[in-house]
Amino acid sequence: MTRLFFSTGFDKTMKVGASVVVARRGGLSATFDELNKFFTISGMPIAASQYWNSVYGGAPGEAAQDIKEWHIERKQVIRYR
Repeated sequence: MTRLFFSTGFDKTMKVGASVVVARRGGLSATFDELNKFFTISGMPIAASQYWNSVYGGAPGEAAQDIKEWHIERKQVIRYR
């Protein structure tokens, strides 16, 4: 993310950003906050959601089974098309 935001020459102002965090267990709020700061520093609006943009899974493929969280993500994508 650092390389993308500070080494590219194009203006990212007013381009919509959204972050999704995947982890094994809780404690994702700090990561979520850090990713969103890239957007706010660049003057990008952040796509809102009904709940935290996080998905949980410990084993490979387990995050894809987190149906509740993926349903929230799908609603967000449909809203901002």
